[in-house]
Amino acid sequence: MKKNVIFCFILLVLFIHNINAQQLGELYSDRTFSMSMPRGWQTMDFNQKYLSIVGPVDGGLTPNIGFADEDYSGAISGYIDAALALFPLIFSDFTLLARSGFTTNSGITGESITYRATMGSIQVRQKMYAFPNRDGTSVLIISCTAPLTNGERYDPIFDASVKTFNWTR
Repeated sequence: MKKNVIFCFILLVLFIHNINAQQLGELYSDRTFSMSMPRGWQTMDFNQKYLSIVGPVDGGLTPNIGFADEDYSGAISGYIDAALALFPLIFSDFTLLARSGFTTNSGITGESITYRATMGSIQVRQKMYAFPNRDGTSVLIISCTAPLTNGERYDPIFDASVKTFNWTR
């Protein structure tokens, strides 16, 4: 019995790893961090501090991953609390769908929230990940945007990609 359970567990781990390997493509490297992009996605320069990662158009929206950092020296949970207080003022129709801790493959811990909102006239589903920098003086935000309709199908892709996030210096 134990052999069967162990064998099934090993198969499950290999299956999950294989799914993640199929979802991930090239490595995006910035001067301070790196992260694998979803397979078939590419970087685009929108004249921001960091490049954005964009996928193929889906339902009239280009799914994307954006990066921003902000000076902040408190606990990540406090940062997320402040964002959650601000978002209903910025986005009409804001609805929090999920909030949880998140740990990358390299052991970096942060938090993620998933929400739906209307931006202008476009309804989106976003997943936001927040990680403290190494010295605790700022927060890196990874915002992943998908169409609202069936947008939950992007969650495993975004999670797999952000799981590979790592500081490079």
